[in-house]
Amino acid sequence: MIPIDTALNEIIDFAQQDQCAHPIDEHPLMDALGMRLAQPIHSDVQVPPADNSAMDGYALHRADSAQTLPIVQTVAAGVVPKPLQRGGAARILTGAELPEGADVVVMQEVCDTVLNERGETCIQVKQPDEIKPRQNIRSAGQEINIGDEVLPAGIRLTATELGVAASIGLTHLPVYRPLTIGVLSTGRELVEPGEPLPPGAIYNSNRALLMGLVQQLGHKSIDFGILPDELEATMHGMQQAADQVDLLISTGGASVGDEDHVKTALEQIGQLNMWKLAIKPGKPLMFGTIERACDHPSDGSEGSVSTRLTTPFFGLPGNPSAVLVTFLTVVRPYIMARLGVDPKYGQARPLRLPVGFEVSKPKKRQEYIRARYQSPSDSHKMPGTVDGANGTVLEAHPNQSSGMLSSAHWADGLAVIPIGTTLKRGDRVDFYPFDALLS
Repeated sequence: MIPIDTALNEIIDFAQQDQCAHPIDEHPLMDALGMRLAQPIHSDVQVPPADNSAMDGYALHRADSAQTLPIVQTVAAGVVPKPLQRGGAARILTGAELPEGADVVVMQEVCDTVLNERGETCIQVKQPDEIKPRQNIRSAGQEINIGDEVLPAGIRLTATELGVAASIGLTHLPVYRPLTIGVLSTGRELVEPGEPLPPGAIYNSNRALLMGLVQQLGHKSIDFGILPDELEATMHGMQQAADQVDLLISTGGASVGDEDHVKTALEQIGQLNMWKLAIKPGKPLMFGTIERACDHPSDGSEGSVSTRLTTPFFGLPGNPSAVLVTFLTVVRPYIMARLGVDPKYGQARPLRLPVGFEVSKPKKRQEYIRARYQSPSDSHKMPGTVDGANGTVLEAHPNQSSGMLSSAHWADGLAVIPIGTTLKRGDRVDFYPFDALLS
């Protein structure tokens, strides 16, 4: 069995040396939600573009704050103000550009309005000695200066990033084109939801699970159906699917049973790079490539020539919780590396949290325990205490069977128990929340 760290290093190295660099698209800003930014974004403008007011009030010269000042203009957001001469004040609204010459904005609440002898509306600052330099002014470039990197390459674009890009005037963003990922299932016992369930059959949950995981990461999934448990049919189905996608993932048929044909099929139509990881669940995972024919443009000539390329392939176990764990811990890092995403943005970061359970016997495989947060207010649900800890602890689902997917619905994420480790209550482990693994 291959240690998970060794396997990940090999898989990521393979992804980074992929034969076909993945395309980058200039994508419309409003349609880029959830995509991965392919290049860093630098600003050609400053934000805000000019000094502006942080609140409703009066713009004036600080040196005049002890005087009675006539209101000589009103400045709203979007209005270009006139220069402010000494001895006057400008009524100014939040976000409005500061008039040239003004160096403070005084809150309207600390001013009185009066009429002078000419009948002009004036203001008097109640406590002028408390006015500080550049008070209530947002400086030009306070948020973003020209040349600043505002968005780093590799991040997944959320509404916040789209807003930042819009704030510097962008209409398009360079993004990685989503991968097209094929999904196929194996097993004569599988029946699709909605069909009658005969004796000995089970509904195919892996299809919905895997296609959902792919789409949740922002990629396109193609369903290639259920392959019969026959070698020739498995080879044919895998080959046909591999010719149409950037990555192919199967579930089931990855072990050594009489009707497990995926490994043999892969060796016939491609190359098996690794098989069997020292993890639980997910031991029989395999990784390799399937040869395919594709049109590859030849240099310096029109048309194209047929070049033999390969499609990366992951054979995942058939049990649904093993599918979930292996996708999140192995396939997802491959996808991030395939896109060239900086590990700083592509890899989930674990939390270090104490456990509310025990592991008395060291394990020969690294375990991924479906667990959830348990707050101090829930402590009555657990026997004993956790070494006096007052904070959140991790509660493990009582059934860690690889065939039990509902335990993942119950859980908040995966707690990692390294090989050879024993735990007592209160010991800390790495915990990967599902929302981090799928962001």
